[in-house]
Amino acid sequence: MKTPLTPLRLKIQKAQRLLASAAEGIDRDLLRQALLGADRHLEELVGFVDDFIETSRLGSEPIRLAVDNVDLGATVRGVVAAHHADLERLGCAVTVAVRSEIVGCWDGARIEQAFRALFVNAMTYAPGPIEVEVAADGNRARILVCDHGPGIATADRERVFMPFERAVSCRNVAGFGLGLTAVRQLVEAHGGTVRLESTPGTGSTFVVELPLHAEERGGPHPAVP
Repeated sequence: MKTPLTPLRLKIQKAQRLLASAAEGIDRDLLRQALLGADRHLEELVGFVDDFIETSRLGSEPIRLAVDNVDLGATVRGVVAAHHADLERLGCAVTVAVRSEIVGCWDGARIEQAFRALFVNAMTYAPGPIEVEVAADGNRARILVCDHGPGIATADRERVFMPFERAVSCRNVAGFGLGLTAVRQLVEAHGGTVRLESTPGTGSTFVVELPLHAEERGGPHPAVP
C-alpha cells in the first residue's frame, strides 16, 4: 500500500509548495504535472484496493458464471485497444494474432477480466514487445500472452499464481501480487487451465486453455442473479 501512497504524498506536497508561492506567480505547467502525477498514483491505489477486494471475494465464495456465447478474438482485441494509452507510455509494441473465429460458451466479463490481468502483468513486468495469440485446438480455445522480459525461474513458475507472491522484488514493481491468482481462479471456474512457460533471460509465455462448450467442463454453471 505504501508504494503508491509515498509518491502520491510527494506530488501533493509539491502542489502545496507551488500554491504557497502564489505571490511570485504559479508555474502552471509544474502544477499541472504535479496534479496529474497525484491522480495517476491515486488511480493505482484504487486499482490495488479493487484487486484485493475482488481476489478476496473470489477465494471466499463460489464463482457464479453468467454464461453466453462469447467471441474470444473480439474480447482480446477490445482489452488491448482499451490499454492503448498505457502501451504507448510504457513503450510496448503489441501484436495480436487471431487464428480463427472462436465463439465459446463462457462468462464474457470473467474471461475479459482474466485476459486483462495477464495482459497488464506483461505490460508491468516486461514492458516491450508483447505477442498475443488466440487459437483453437479441437474443442478447446487457447490464449497465449508472450513477453520478452527477464523470464521466470522454474522454481517460481507455480508460486506466481499464489496470493501475494511475485517473482520480483516488491521494490521494483508496485502491486499486491494478486492478478495471477484471480486469473487461475477465473479460468478454472470455466473448467480451463493456465500455465506459465518461461526460461530466465528469454521471456515468459502464459497459456490459457478453455473448453468451448459448457458440457465439456462438467455441466453449466448457474448464472449470476
